[in-house]
Amino acid sequence: MFGYLTQKELRIYRTGLKNGVRLGRSSIKPKIIKAMKPFMPNVPTYNVTHKQFIESIIRITSKFFKVSIADVLGKTRRRNVIIARSTSMNLVHELTNLPLITIGELIGNKDHTTVIYHIRSKDHNHKAWKHPSLHHNYEQIKKKINELHNK
Repeated sequence: MFGYLTQKELRIYRTGLKNGVRLGRSSIKPKIIKAMKPFMPNVPTYNVTHKQFIESIIRITSKFFKVSIADVLGKTRRRNVIIARSTSMNLVHELTNLPLITIGELIGNKDHTTVIYHIRSKDHNHKAWKHPSLHHNYEQIKKKINELHNK
């Protein structure tokens, strides 16, 4: 079917499809989830308390690693920031029942595959997670968060 299109037509088609998907995600997805909620009661949606909980995780993690919250939520690829970002994503994943897409959106508007990458990195001791001290730091931060929110 696409074999008969010229390169210019293919480029126009791909651009239109990409822009249409982006527009659809931004406008329709929240409405669909809200409409489906009565039929799917186990589908988690984040509310203010989830958002505040995630903000506190990011705040505690950034303070522990001495990086700014803006850096954790941003696009910088400095090692210390990546470690803080990865720790935040893993903590949110472990301590909440939010879907990966939501975690990515709330932590710096990242894609769900980025969240999967950071979770797998921790599980398989890959990249920055090779150092055992990072796992110890992770447990310390997790303990601090649990103490703060279980008062």
